[in-house]
Amino acid sequence: RIQQVEEGDKQAIIDRLKAEVTFLRDQIRNAERGGGDRRTPGTEGGRSERQNERETELQNQLLDVQETYTTLSQRHAKLIAEMAKARDAEQAGNEENDDALGDSATERLNRSNSFAQAVEQVVLEYEKTIRSLEQSLSSTRGTLSSTETNLLEKETKCAYVETINTQLQARLQKLMDREASTENYLHDLEAKLDGHTSGEEKNATIIIELRKEISRVRENEASCEDYISTLEERLAEADQDAELMQREIDRLEQ
Repeated sequence: RIQQVEEGDKQAIIDRLKAEVTFLRDQIRNAERGGGDRRTPGTEGGRSERQNERETELQNQLLDVQETYTTLSQRHAKLIAEMAKARDAEQAGNEENDDALGDSATERLNRSNSFAQAVEQVVLEYEKTIRSLEQSLSSTRGTLSSTETNLLEKETKCAYVETINTQLQARLQKLMDREASTENYLHDLEAKLDGHTSGEEKNATIIIELRKEISRVRENEASCEDYISTLEERLAEADQDAELMQREIDRLEQ
């Protein structure tokens, strides 16, 4: 009967260790699934809010893994102490009840070795699971740091592209206003040219001067059109860069 009680204690310790290992594996799987979660992207106006939520989520996950690791380390130390205590109790019980049990020294040694081997296997698996959890913790920290760095870099580039885009649009609007003013001026000159009498010398001189002025204005207009074309090309390039940056940011947030 005493032997059955001791065997039951051994089995209870082994079952408890196996339950702890199963719990650790579940924690690792939960951490891995948590590291792969992504939020569905919303509108462009809520980009900063989603980034903050993602950073908070990673920070919370990191704290959870750290807390789990600390708790499991304490459980590991406690279980090791309990196993040592149980083993000492078993040895003492075997010595005290040697005559009552009728077991030989060889049988007691075999039972003790069998129990030690079973416990050792569970402890090795327990320590392996602890190491895996440490790797998961390190990976989560690395992912958090890399994500924060990438988001900061992409936000900086996006802000720069948006600034350039705003400047180019302002310059383009200014040139378009100048072009409209030039067109009005040309119409006024042509109207004055049509209103003069062609037979007078004064009018002829004015006409020549007006034609020169018209030619000069048209040359300026052609130059402005070239500059507008250049600005439009730069604006298109800036819009394309901004779109690429936005796609990259959305990809990182996913």
